[in-house]
Amino acid sequence: MRFLLLLVLVASALEAHKLSLFVTDEDGTLFVRSYFTRSAPCRECAVTIASVDGATLHELKTDENGAASIAVSALEVVVSVDGGSGHFAKQEYTLSDRGAKAEEPNEHRLVKILSALALIALFFWGFSFSKRYSRNREDHFGANA
Repeated sequence: MRFLLLLVLVASALEAHKLSLFVTDEDGTLFVRSYFTRSAPCRECAVTIASVDGATLHELKTDENGAASIAVSALEVVVSVDGGSGHFAKQEYTLSDRGAKAEEPNEHRLVKILSALALIALFFWGFSFSKRYSRNREDHFGANA
């Protein structure tokens, strides 16, 4: 029992020192979020944006929330965050294609919505039909049928 308790304590201590890194992009802006735990963001941590061949493109620091953002022209980057004391996270990231975000026509959206509503109605109709069928069967054949 003591061994299990010790194992749980060691595992939770190791998890507390893990540096997590999340990278997203929108309209050519790269968003970086880094934290140790939910309540401990990586404040004022060094962020390096590099090309895939290793050339440094940008260097910046995270804010009080562990976030940083910068406009990036390269499509493939390597983001690394140095949290100090050996805490380091690195992630390769491919930015979304900026020209491929065409709006879906409204007719397609309407068809999708109507199809979904029809499927939901069909599901509930089938459910009520099966309940009605089982009730009629019990009335006709008795409770043991």
